[in-house]
Amino acid sequence: PMAAQYVKQLNTDVQDFSDLLDCMLFQGFSGRMGRHTLMALAHQGNPFACFEIGELYYHGYIQESIYGEAAGKTRNYEKAYEWYSKAAEKHPHAGALWTMAYMIISNRYPHVEETEIDYGKAVEFLVIAAQKNSPAALNTIGQLWEEGHYPCENFRDSRECYPADLGKAKKYYE
Repeated sequence: PMAAQYVKQLNTDVQDFSDLLDCMLFQGFSGRMGRHTLMALAHQGNPFACFEIGELYYHGYIQESIYGEAAGKTRNYEKAYEWYSKAAEKHPHAGALWTMAYMIISNRYPHVEETEIDYGKAVEFLVIAAQKNSPAALNTIGQLWEEGHYPCENFRDSRECYPADLGKAKKYYE
């Protein structure tokens, strides 16, 4: 029952969630077969599988080979962001949206000069995730208001931000 409520709240395809659970429960993610099945689901557009592939790249569990040799456990933020983006395409995955916003805000990807961080793009992702009842997104929006990083209406010029507003921050924290 809780899984069905979760899927309904996400406004997504129950079969996508079911396919991911089957993969996790019966094959796991640690072995080659589990990752192969997970990757196959992701290539079919399953947003949950795309998110999980993004997580594996983000945390360095998928290793790229260099000249036939295995690379060390290296985080690949570019690949992670690519897979999170795929998870957000079909039925926006709140976790993927929040993580992409976090990567932008923390300047992990795309890595830019601090004055060029696109808070507007991050807020676009956060607003959609917040509409999907993501506590992390609501908390992050609160932090942006608290720190004076919430962009003005013109999201395209994210260098212009509203001043800190603890009242608005509190509203999102609550």
